[in-house]
Amino acid sequence: MNKKENKTKSLVNDLKENSQHRAWLFLAIYFIFFAFIIISLRHNNAAINHINNNYMISYFDAEKLNDGNYHFKYGVNIDNNETIYEGDKSNNKELFTKTNNLVTEKYYQENNVFSKFNGISWENVNDPYEIITFRSIDTLKKLIEKSTYMSKTINADRTLIYTYQISTTTLMKELDGAVVDLDDIPNHIKIYTDKHNELIKIEYNFSSYFNYKKISSNSLIMTMEYSDYGKIDKVIKE
Repeated sequence: MNKKENKTKSLVNDLKENSQHRAWLFLAIYFIFFAFIIISLRHNNAAINHINNNYMISYFDAEKLNDGNYHFKYGVNIDNNETIYEGDKSNNKELFTKTNNLVTEKYYQENNVFSKFNGISWENVNDPYEIITFRSIDTLKKLIEKSTYMSKTINADRTLIYTYQISTTTLMKELDGAVVDLDDIPNHIKIYTDKHNELIKIEYNFSSYFNYKKISSNSLIMTMEYSDYGKIDKVIKE
């Protein structure tokens, strides 16, 4: 019998005779087993979440949004003070109103140039949109890729709501290029599609993120609604 076999036999005998050693061995085996299970679950969940996010990005139809012909209604609600932008877009032109505290203003946009109607004529002004980054479909896709898919809700009219969750730590990195480590309340993204899978509404509840940036004190919710795809004949100053 060689030395290796002797050591093995000695170890087996020791385990038979020493209950404390057996207990430690079983504890070690259990620890390794459960550690393996936890690591496997985390890996699978991460993979599934990545697949789900990519699936949801491709599932709703954003092509008509990219075509740039639709009616829109944007809402920015900061601490219960809401500003509404509503109008039509056709290619690189937009004609819309901005309403806040019962005051409505009329704007026209062509490319990156904005004009405001003063009651008599149009005059060039700065971009009137608040928090303009979130109007971009590319921003939406980037944030979904970094979010956690939470649920899908099917309504009676066959509209669907996809809900995602994203931390302020992640938003700070993706939108501001800042590295922070926060124990914060999650932010949420909701995507609404109709029965034809066309994108009809996006809702960002980024209260935690904007509270941290001191832009809001309690809440900040942005909504973007889209309709009448391909039905806007032309946009002109009126």
